[in-house]
Amino acid sequence: MLLTTCQFSTDFGIKIDDEMKDIPIIYWIPKQHKNPTSQRFIAGLKHCTIKLISKLFSKSLKLIINHLTNYNRTVFTRSGLKYFWIIDNSLDFLDNINNLKTNHLETYDFLTLYTNLPHREIKSKFKIIFKMIFSRETKPYINVNYRKAYFSDSKHKKFHSFTERQLSQILDFILDNIFVKFGNTIFKQVICYSNRT
Repeated sequence: MLLTTCQFSTDFGIKIDDEMKDIPIIYWIPKQHKNPTSQRFIAGLKHCTIKLISKLFSKSLKLIINHLTNYNRTVFTRSGLKYFWIIDNSLDFLDNINNLKTNHLETYDFLTLYTNLPHREIKSKFKIIFKMIFSRETKPYINVNYRKAYFSDSKHKKFHSFTERQLSQILDFILDNIFVKFGNTIFKQVICYSNRT
């Protein structure tokens, strides 16, 4: 598994040093602000094999989200319809609700939102988004490093360059290779879908 992740990163020109050749650990933290008290499981590690390619992928996604934000801002200006509800931080949220004329507002917390999203659905929807954004940009590459990302007609030697297809490959790999370590035991995340009628 470590070799597979290292090889995948190497295929994209990302060198995995020996200190990065590890697997995230899973640990438990209490949520004492809840009544009754509940808990959350967290997986993470400062140095692990998937970290570098995940950071580059995340930077690329941020660029795509910025494009979607601008695109939907134009749609809203022209039509008055808002299709885009992603916010970056609490200040964005406050800006949004300050502009609302409402007498009542409710918030909800999801216990297991992300681990319940079907991977096949995530993959298919992101492929549609990647195709749309690259088509609108009319540039074949996202050049990215750990500080910035931009669309480009050509590769840059000081950046990693990802095509639309490669972003889909990275997404598939990350979703299909989520491993965590607890003590000396290694677990792979598997999402079991119940048969709903």
